[in-house]
Amino acid sequence: MPYRKQKKSPSIMALPRKAIMIFSVMIMLFAVLPVQAREGARAQEFVVTAYYSPKPNQCCYFRGNYEAEIAFNGGGVRSADGTRVYAGMLAAPPNYPFGTMIELPGLGVGTVHDRGGRIIEWSKGVHRIDVWMCEGEEGLARALAWGTRSVKGVVYPEGLQSTSK
Repeated sequence: MPYRKQKKSPSIMALPRKAIMIFSVMIMLFAVLPVQAREGARAQEFVVTAYYSPKPNQCCYFRGNYEAEIAFNGGGVRSADGTRVYAGMLAAPPNYPFGTMIELPGLGVGTVHDRGGRIIEWSKGVHRIDVWMCEGEEGLARALAWGTRSVKGVVYPEGLQSTSK
């Protein structure tokens, strides 16, 4: 059997140094972000609904058929700002710039990339937003399970980030 030269693994001392450097940078970042986020963040009342991207030949549709579902939910491949749709992406009224982050109980932090005809600011300061769930039957099931929820969220203006994990 021929002799094979084994690859050298990183030295045992190099790993802790790298880990310490990464940890130090993270500590510095997290020391700054909470202050930055608190200064621009604001609480907001939301009515949160869910939407999905239908597929042809699903077993069932909320609106009865594929065409009606597309008319109601849109095609669901790209958002209004051109971002490819993903679970947790948000559709918000036009006064929320694309890239705005919103923290929602039961969901976490989502980013605004989409708009919608029914996505508006309601009276009494309540804003309606939509969260994209998935595509096909799985997306429909998730959207129906989510339903409609009234929650108090935190809005982080574009450029600011949530400090929650």
